[in-house]
Amino acid sequence: MIKCAIVEDAEKEIKVLKNTIQGDNRFSLYTRIINAENWSEVMSDNRFDLLFVDVELGKHNVFELLKMLAYKPVVVVISNYPKYAMQAFEYDVVHYIQKPIKAEHALTAIERAYKRIALKEHKPIPDSFFLQTGRNKYQQLLFNDITHVNAEGEYIKFNLAEEKPVMVYQRLKHIIPELPSSIFLQVHRSVVVNTKFIKSIDGSNITLTSGDEVTIGASYKKQLISLINR
Repeated sequence: MIKCAIVEDAEKEIKVLKNTIQGDNRFSLYTRIINAENWSEVMSDNRFDLLFVDVELGKHNVFELLKMLAYKPVVVVISNYPKYAMQAFEYDVVHYIQKPIKAEHALTAIERAYKRIALKEHKPIPDSFFLQTGRNKYQQLLFNDITHVNAEGEYIKFNLAEEKPVMVYQRLKHIIPELPSSIFLQVHRSVVVNTKFIKSIDGSNITLTSGDEVTIGASYKKQLISLINR
């Protein structure tokens, strides 16, 4: 999971960024908002993959502070002023957002950041994982066989393309990190779909190639549209 943080002092901008980032299970958002007062403390105790930064941080230009770090995080710049655009791209930021931030701007930024970080890491994506189905019992599931995963009370059901579903006593939120975010997307608080099996989307409904229909939660729709358009 990509660890990221917001370096900003405008509440309106923070709210848009938080809502966008927290709706994407590829990212883990640091709970504190970083400002001029806590920059040194937070940065000495943490290493972030991605930072959303306002250029003007108190009396400092944030690029001066970034150059002092022992590592180079991927950076999305947020600013009221176009004059910082050149400096931002000289630092090789992944995206530049001029305030006020709109949700679609934030979505574009996190997609670009994800691609940049994935390219840097060159991590091979596993093709399967072992699911614990009972005491000392495990079953291997191929990711490409899973059409969608849905919560049913205290259980979750793995729906498979060619076999019967597999039910396990587990919470959906605990299994989501095991599913590659490159092909799986949460579309409802109780449903994750394998995007390879999406046949069509009509309003708030997804039809899968298996014929199953899934409802898209309102808070997940923007992320799905962003995935389709990228």
